[in-house]
Amino acid sequence: MSFTQTLRAAVVQMTPGDRKSLNLERAEYWIDQAAHAGAQLVCLPETFVYSGSHRSEHMQNVAETVPGYSSRIFSQWARHYNIYLAAGSLFETNPDDAARPFNTSLVFSPEGECLAKYRKNHLFCFQEQPESSQKALSEADYQSPGSKQDRAVAETPWGGMGLSICYDLRFPALYQYYSREMGATLLTVPSKFLKTTGEAHWLPLLQARAIENQCFVLAANAYSEHQPANYGHSMILDPWGKVLASLETGEGFCFADLDFKALKQIRQRLPVLQTGNENG
Repeated sequence: MSFTQTLRAAVVQMTPGDRKSLNLERAEYWIDQAAHAGAQLVCLPETFVYSGSHRSEHMQNVAETVPGYSSRIFSQWARHYNIYLAAGSLFETNPDDAARPFNTSLVFSPEGECLAKYRKNHLFCFQEQPESSQKALSEADYQSPGSKQDRAVAETPWGGMGLSICYDLRFPALYQYYSREMGATLLTVPSKFLKTTGEAHWLPLLQARAIENQCFVLAANAYSEHQPANYGHSMILDPWGKVLASLETGEGFCFADLDFKALKQIRQRLPVLQTGNENG
């Protein structure tokens, strides 16, 4: 694999279910398709390995150690397809609270090395409203949050890749830390963004994170029509906030060629990253 100032990146959209083996099989199918389309970096959605009941006994059964079964498969995929793999996220065993595992994102190199590990910092909470069809949901009931010490940047030939997961998108300080303190040029947002909030907030939030951090944003979202429905609309945005590629519904992938020379020019013309420091 030869690297230039251009990176072909792909985001995969899936409808994961409660069968790990089937989810992994579907994920590899789309990775294979993306790699054959020339993708050098492939990004998967949040918790694509398992999407089912969040009852205590189920969470204890699906949670895995890292390294462990699924993460070793991710490593094999990265080697086999000779790609950088942002492997969405999986539920990682929490030794202090077995019923509430961590939601963990991993990145692998083409050599199969795990370059970075991030635990979701901000857990989604939605309060039920009379006029809304969306029922109340709190991820804290079945997940444990990571901490600031879990923030992670994967070093790639195109610069640092700052890791986040879904609801983190609403907390700009995380991304400001990546771009201003860690020099990230890429931001990954594997998600299971709901249709309820996605229709109103998904695109503007992604554009805001791209523009204010002058980074490419890679957002692989889940898609489902059953309740609670996931919004889909996986997409790739450039540092100017322009949508370079998007997949609205169904399973599949989309890809774009990312121009890092253009990123450098944007940062030179509008040097916002050199002004102040708002991270917290």
